[in-house]
Amino acid sequence: MPLKAPAAAPLPPWQFTLDEDTRFYSWTGSRGFPAAGGAVAPGGSGSQLYVPVSLGAIGQTSPEHKWEFQIRSGYVWSQQTTLGQAGLFSNLTDTGVTATHTYLGINGIQPYASVALNLPTGRSALLGTAANGRMDPDLVGIAVSGEGVNVGPTLGANIPVGESWMFGIAAGYTYRGPYSKDALVNPATLTPFLGPTSTFDPGDDITLTGTLTYVQGALSWRVSADAAFESNTNVNGVLGATPFSGALMRAGDRYTVQSTASYDWTKYWTSVLAGAWSHSNSNHVLAANLPPLITELFNSNNDVFQVTLDNKFQVTPDVIAGPTGGYMYRNHNSWIVTNALFVPEKTKWTAGGFFTYNLLKDFALNGRVEHYWVNQNVTPATLVPVVTDNGWLISLGGTHTW
Repeated sequence: MPLKAPAAAPLPPWQFTLDEDTRFYSWTGSRGFPAAGGAVAPGGSGSQLYVPVSLGAIGQTSPEHKWEFQIRSGYVWSQQTTLGQAGLFSNLTDTGVTATHTYLGINGIQPYASVALNLPTGRSALLGTAANGRMDPDLVGIAVSGEGVNVGPTLGANIPVGESWMFGIAAGYTYRGPYSKDALVNPATLTPFLGPTSTFDPGDDITLTGTLTYVQGALSWRVSADAAFESNTNVNGVLGATPFSGALMRAGDRYTVQSTASYDWTKYWTSVLAGAWSHSNSNHVLAANLPPLITELFNSNNDVFQVTLDNKFQVTPDVIAGPTGGYMYRNHNSWIVTNALFVPEKTKWTAGGFFTYNLLKDFALNGRVEHYWVNQNVTPATLVPVVTDNGWLISLGGTHTW
């Protein structure tokens, strides 16, 4: 009797993850946002409640085909209480949907294809005093809650090199659809576009990414670098008092490097060090509110460097907790024309702690408390040479897997 072939190992089941995090930010400072001159009384304050929610699924339909799906959305309530700059808005955020397919049937290479969608369930135009609820993204969790339909396909591959190294390459294109926007700013002249009738059509992106991962014993390390190239951003509205339709600007090429290293000092103690650096070349902008686009006289984009250090201690078999600290530096003032935001040069320090409690076999409770100190070294108004802010982040959430 011929021998029977061994039965194939069963495919791993689909795994689903539901993640929710409730984050509350509260800050006070020597000025509000944006920092203004003597016309505004000293002292600023604001707060924000941000609740992101995501649902993910990972599984295989055959030994060669791995699938990953994620949907992410949330809710934001954001209020500034600075005298003369008070404002409030609350709404859902945009919804992001991502699908990724990885082919595992080729020895030595794992090609994948993904597509990311942004669905405009949030609100892109903040009218009247509601716009004052849009605050510095370094003080709160989210500055913008809505834009247009985005479609971003990506092709890439992960390539194992030996037993410890993994190299990855990817190329992506993102179509960014038009949407209604409140007051915009020409970054060359700081002349405002008058809302809410402006239709904003952001530039599409081409992104190239490379990654390198190393795992050996107690050490794991990952570094990634990407370059992004953007097409013209167009607007249809009013510039100052003049009707205008056409190219407003073209964002400078952007370069980002990110790295994370983790080391297990003991069975119960792990350190995680993460850092990132980003740089953007000069934008192409209007001169005197008239086409064609020219390279701006000085680079209105800032470089950003940030680093964080977490130390995780296994307090009990079900509890991991530890301290966290971070530092961020923006090297000069910047106008983010897409958000109509002025983001000043600053340094930011953070310190706090976090915990994860495996309450049940398939449910973990997560919490974090951080205090942050911000020094804005230069502000738009010469009467305000330095602005200081202090704030808190308190978060509590849960992760359910099945």
